[in-house]
Amino acid sequence: MNIEPLHAEFGARISGIDLSRELDLSIFEQIDLALNRYSFLLFENQRMNDQAHLDLTGRFGELEEEHVAYYSRGEITYIGTVGNIDENGN
Repeated sequence: MNIEPLHAEFGARISGIDLSRELDLSIFEQIDLALNRYSFLLFENQRMNDQAHLDLTGRFGELEEEHVAYYSRGEITYIGTVGNIDENGN
């Protein structure tokens, strides 16, 4: 795993790992430390399905439900969609 700072005070690019696979504790701890140090982490070219994403983010703590779906439709989801495309593709 390689951690490359993007700026002296904020952000880092992490390469050399596959986030779609379960990470061993030492790798996860390095990611957690980097997140606390840089506040923003960029992982390029990752191929993750929703469950892999939830598995990884759940290791950081309890997941928070996505508020828009919960308050507008009463659905509890953990992955939100941001965009301006309506249900007809416009």
